[in-house]
Amino acid sequence: MAIKPTFATLPPELHLIIYEYLFLDPEEQKYPHAVLEVSRKTLSLSAPILLRHLKLYIEGDDEEWYLSFARQDYNSWHRTPNSVAWEVFRQDPEMQRLIPHVRTIHFEPGSCLDVEGIETRITFHGPKATSKSNTITYALNREYFSPDVRCLDSHKSKMAKEVGDAKTCAMNLLERLMEACSGYAENDYNDVVRFCFRRSRVGKTRKEADEEVYKEWAAWEKEHGVQPGDYEDYL
Repeated sequence: MAIKPTFATLPPELHLIIYEYLFLDPEEQKYPHAVLEVSRKTLSLSAPILLRHLKLYIEGDDEEWYLSFARQDYNSWHRTPNSVAWEVFRQDPEMQRLIPHVRTIHFEPGSCLDVEGIETRITFHGPKATSKSNTITYALNREYFSPDVRCLDSHKSKMAKEVGDAKTCAMNLLERLMEACSGYAENDYNDVVRFCFRRSRVGKTRKEADEEVYKEWAAWEKEHGVQPGDYEDYL
């Protein structure tokens, strides 16, 4: 008597074909997904396919970082519903299993101190890629910010240096990338503050821009209990 095959007894090749078709549906391009929770076998087979359609979306700044999986076309200045703090994310066993399968990392527009308003997208071409280098692309919300070119060049240089020729994503790489986004550009700090603040106030005179910077620094000092400083050091 022939035994009827079940989904669990199907060969891995058929599983992969099924997952390929399943995750073509935009409604199925989500995390968490029920398929990943069936068994370790389904997780190992389906996760690499699902993560081709998702990106690791990173939000935050040097104070706190939040990570989540989102569809490739997702783009927002607001935190995603399923975002998880970095300290929780990095210690989660499931995240540790999924991270090597991440193909795309996307830093949202407000996450970079070098050039606020820039989006950075990193695409890994996988461990089997031989001649294809990783791709790093940048998009700038010019309505929000008009950067000094030195800030932008420094950011690009730092991100490219950290990504290097890594074939896959890893927790330690994520940490280095977030650290790279957390600091100001590598050129003179005073120049960065001066140019970045002023360029963000397009249409204002130098005096008007300087006065706004004075007010912002004064408010920051008051909030943090810092004694008033010499603003000319920064301008």
